[in-house]
Amino acid sequence: MATTTNRRSTSRAKAPDAIVVRYELHELPTAQHKAGLGGLLLQIDSMNERRQHGARIPEPPQILERGRTYAEIRFTADSTQALFDDLYAAEWAEFRSREKWPNKAPKRIEEVEVATPDGGARREKWYIYDVVRPSGPFLARYTSDGKEVWHKLWQDMLLAIPRGKPTTRGPFNARADGRSTPEGAAVWNALVAEADARRKGRYRTVGLSGAIMLGAQAVNAENVKFEDLARHALLLHFWQLTARIFVPEKINSDGKREFVGYVIAIPEISDLEEFCFAYTRFLSMLDPATHRGRPKAAVVSLPEQGALEFMRHLARLVDQKILKTPPRRYVNSIEFHHMVKLGNNIKSFASGHVPTNDRMIRSYEEIVTSAKNPLFLAGRLRAMLVSRPWFATIADELMRRPCEFFVHVSDRTPAAMIDFAYDIARFFDKREKELESEERPMDGPIAVKDTPQLVDLVIYRLVGKYVRDKALARLGISPDDPDWRTKIHDPKTGRESRDYQEARRHVASQLFLALRSRQAEDFVEHFTATIGSVAQFLPEDQYTMLSAALMRIYTDEAGEDRPRTRDDIKTLTLLALSAHSRSLSARTEMMESVEATIAEEEV
Repeated sequence: MATTTNRRSTSRAKAPDAIVVRYELHELPTAQHKAGLGGLLLQIDSMNERRQHGARIPEPPQILERGRTYAEIRFTADSTQALFDDLYAAEWAEFRSREKWPNKAPKRIEEVEVATPDGGARREKWYIYDVVRPSGPFLARYTSDGKEVWHKLWQDMLLAIPRGKPTTRGPFNARADGRSTPEGAAVWNALVAEADARRKGRYRTVGLSGAIMLGAQAVNAENVKFEDLARHALLLHFWQLTARIFVPEKINSDGKREFVGYVIAIPEISDLEEFCFAYTRFLSMLDPATHRGRPKAAVVSLPEQGALEFMRHLARLVDQKILKTPPRRYVNSIEFHHMVKLGNNIKSFASGHVPTNDRMIRSYEEIVTSAKNPLFLAGRLRAMLVSRPWFATIADELMRRPCEFFVHVSDRTPAAMIDFAYDIARFFDKREKELESEERPMDGPIAVKDTPQLVDLVIYRLVGKYVRDKALARLGISPDDPDWRTKIHDPKTGRESRDYQEARRHVASQLFLALRSRQAEDFVEHFTATIGSVAQFLPEDQYTMLSAALMRIYTDEAGEDRPRTRDDIKTLTLLALSAHSRSLSARTEMMESVEATIAEEEV
């Protein structure tokens, strides 16, 4: 018995007082690890800064040396515990729910009186629960003073995705109760065991879970364990500090906007010093504007957009002369994960990475500032990312969704889709102005140039002429009437009359449905028969370009400038019909309805 006690005492005596870990970026296996190293340095800096300003918190691990691609950190048992206690700082907060939660008794029940639309009142029952809320001291510094909506987004993501299951919230629960988190001791013991194994020429690993590494499982379906070196696993607790959170907004089958999970954008850091400096400046410039209860700048239409938006805001630091170094110098790429909580399960809907590229950032800036509708924006971004023409990836949406989503049809077009036609029209109009400025000589007419972009504009013009003439015919007005413009405008408002708008929408919707259902030669025949049924002026060279496109079935070329094909003409025609169906009065009325709905949701 004495011998056993002596062995344990000897073992304790050999345990080191401190462990020095040197991290090299090129040795870290994933973007999450590299982002975690950046987060670890920012967390330690934050704790030291708060201590200097009088905060009564224990001393964190000591950064012995740091450079662009490395950091050397000294850990002790106490400093490691202090580090994780601060990282997982949390508090209890009350949450009001209309529904009773299963397997959990409410803290209390409240009954409130609410007004009804008919001017009466009814009583509602609310269930009050205590829920844990991460404090995040490092991020809280940058999300105060009116920017709390960003902090709430970060909190909600943590409790929905990596800590989505109640059993994984132990570190936060402990801190909210005023206890030390068990993570601190566990990480220190793992570092000690790993250091001991390395002295003996061995490797020692620890298990990973989805609570600290996105997509990881303790054991996967093939019975393979997720494991990592202890010093590397430590970093995975800190990527949450350097990741940016976004909320994908989709148009559902009913034509309503809805948020679907979270997009987590994680930087693959290549220069620690530049990134940490840029990231803190980026956080100080967060926009407090909101959209349906979320930060407006955090709402995206595509998972990849989260990565692009992260790059865009980092690039702005250069534009605003805050930083001289472009993002590509300190971030290789941005990894993104679109994750959704369904019940008690966390599902990964999409993941990937977008390389940091100055040209791509500029293209993204142009697209995101000109496209407002989520479907159109997502289509433009997909096309950019896969090097296809601007309209190519919208084709599937045009084919599978109801016609009134794209063509304004009285009051049947969903409010969330009103801007689709306007986005298309603005895009065509901008292209036309760009082409004119490129091709118009200083003192002459427009010079015709054989480009795919010109084919796009030819389709837009032909469809516009068809819709206008057919709409005039429905009102009994001849297109040759010199006063036709006066006759279709309301003398009081100066805008197009409602009768003319309705006629235009009817013509556009009928042709949209007729062309969408036709394929191959049948489409070509119907296209030429209908578009050619009104007087069209088309120069010979443009006629030749359009004919070649209608006859071209396939091309293996890629990029925006590839030749147009028959399927391209079909997509462009449907988009042009959408653009020419737009109604200013309908847009004004419906957008007022949208703004009222958003205001109600914000409350």
